[in-house]
Amino acid sequence: MIRMKATKELSYRTRRLLADGTAEFVSRLMPGDIFEVNRTRDVRVLRATRKAEEIRQPAKVPPPPPEVAAKIEAAIAPPPVEPGAMSTADGGLMPGELAQARADYEAAFGKRPFHGWSAEVLRQKIAEKAGA
Repeated sequence: MIRMKATKELSYRTRRLLADGTAEFVSRLMPGDIFEVNRTRDVRVLRATRKAEEIRQPAKVPPPPPEVAAKIEAAIAPPPVEPGAMSTADGGLMPGELAQARADYEAAFGKRPFHGWSAEVLRQKIAEKAGA
């Protein structure tokens, strides 16, 4: 038997299940009422007409073995960060040359540079600013 919950008013085998587990015979099930369906065909029809939805219970999954958990932890751990290194938006580390060029650009212009610019482009822009 499959447990379902009514989403719209409906009739199903002329019974209504009460919260205490007893059943009373009525002509309608109201939204939120929980009932059991005996045939899979009825389940498909009730689901297709959106008059009821299945009540799903989450499966109990045991935790992974310790050696597998250690591998997962190692795979998702962030890479170690060198002292003084700046990080990019994607979490990777910038080479020292690019980091220094970005710091120089920020000091010269008072704003952060566009992340798509290379160290060479940043140096050109700083030189243009100094020459102007």
